[in-house]
Amino acid sequence: MLKKSSFFNFWYFGLLSGLLLAVTVIAYIVYKVSWGFGFGIVTVAMAIATVVFLYGTPFYRHKLPGGSPITSIAQVVVAAIRKRNISMPSDVSLLYEDRDVESIKSESIKPGQRHLSHTDNFQFLDKAAIMVQNSSEWNTDTQGSAKPNPWKVCTVTQVEETKLILRMVPIWFSSLTFGLAAVSQNATFFIRQGHTMDRSMGSHFKIPAVSLGVFSTIFGLAFVIIYDRCMVPLARRITGNERGITVLQRIGIGLFFSLLCMVIAALTEKKRIHAAETHGLLDSPTTTIPMSAFWLVPQFVLAGIADVFTLVGLQEYFYNEAPDSMRSLGIAFYVSVLGVASFLNGLVITLVESMSKRGGHEGWLVNNLNRCKLEYFYWLLAIFSAINLCCYVFIANIYNYKKVNRT
Repeated sequence: MLKKSSFFNFWYFGLLSGLLLAVTVIAYIVYKVSWGFGFGIVTVAMAIATVVFLYGTPFYRHKLPGGSPITSIAQVVVAAIRKRNISMPSDVSLLYEDRDVESIKSESIKPGQRHLSHTDNFQFLDKAAIMVQNSSEWNTDTQGSAKPNPWKVCTVTQVEETKLILRMVPIWFSSLTFGLAAVSQNATFFIRQGHTMDRSMGSHFKIPAVSLGVFSTIFGLAFVIIYDRCMVPLARRITGNERGITVLQRIGIGLFFSLLCMVIAALTEKKRIHAAETHGLLDSPTTTIPMSAFWLVPQFVLAGIADVFTLVGLQEYFYNEAPDSMRSLGIAFYVSVLGVASFLNGLVITLVESMSKRGGHEGWLVNNLNRCKLEYFYWLLAIFSAINLCCYVFIANIYNYKKVNRT
């Protein structure tokens, strides 16, 4: 378990290492030479990576197909609805479970799948595992062996797997605000702010605006090592948890840093607008404001730290909590957080711009960043993040982790 937790940390470390090269070396080449040359380097790198990936194919561990997870969930729901009027047995051990894990004839338990212990939440789904002495619920194969009809009776493990998916949904939804705040703004408005500010380092070097994200990446790299090698051992002594803190606690800490990031971003933006106003540059969006872009470093750093806690935590959470037969679905949950949050960011920006223009007012997010009310937008995201954090804490406190039956 501990090695797996470290794996996710250093997987993210490798990802950040590649990102560091992208926002420094590649960004500088694009800025000084050409887009074509920069993309050419990336293309060659991807070609080499593809060859390396294919070379390792014989060494990968391949999992045999186990059927559609959507079908399994549908079977539980259908069976539970069919038995909605049947009373639950007083002893949950009477619920149906297929113990023939090793048998190739077992249709309910897929290869490599572990039995799950019964839990008390979503009890209406437990009815799918009630065994009724009814011949229509059992099918007979060619060898005369009786097998349950999967659309009429399901195993406890199958029911618990469906419960796991349902328990992951609120965590998934509460992660979207994180993607909307720290992740999306880190790659959009933070960079636009940097475009308008003094990015000089000395008298001869000017940082490309896109390279300001290097601060988020560098601190993320450093914090991955600090967290894995220093914070986890220290927290382990205090909590007794081999991970130091639980996965949900880790995600929650990241959500707090995301909230803090939005607050700092709003305060910094207010200072940037004040500098533009003081120097009469509100209507000169292409003129550099005499304010150092290094004022943006704190919000980039906080975004990087939030990523280390929440993004890595989410990947570990969805991997560990997903049912054995639906692990790919768990990884899809993690990746979809970033994708859906990106679309959500566009939707929120459109709604904010539309609503802020009502009554003939100038919108918050106009093309001229110096005339924007970007700090209002950051405060709005901070409020969303605060509300979301409160909801997340409540959800995490009542969450039941996956329980594998070791017997």
